[in-house]
Amino acid sequence: FKKIEESREEIKLQDEAVAEAEKALAIANVRYQNSVGTQLEVIDAQTALEEARLSRIMAIHTLTQAVIDFEYSVGESGRNIN
Repeated sequence: FKKIEESREEIKLQDEAVAEAEKALAIANVRYQNSVGTQLEVIDAQTALEEARLSRIMAIHTLTQAVIDFEYSVGESGRNIN
């Protein structure tokens, strides 16, 4: 059960990371459009956003696995997951 709670907290943290990366990308785009920033800054911000999104997906996977493990440990493993 503790792993489920930790996974939920990790998803919240990853949600915040995605939001911050989206803001950073928006800023990089504005800087580039105003000829203050470089295209490399935009690409870096895009990469950071995709990494944050991937980390969130991995956190969701960890939560799903924790729920499955918990259900198995309390005897609910016979459910059809399909």
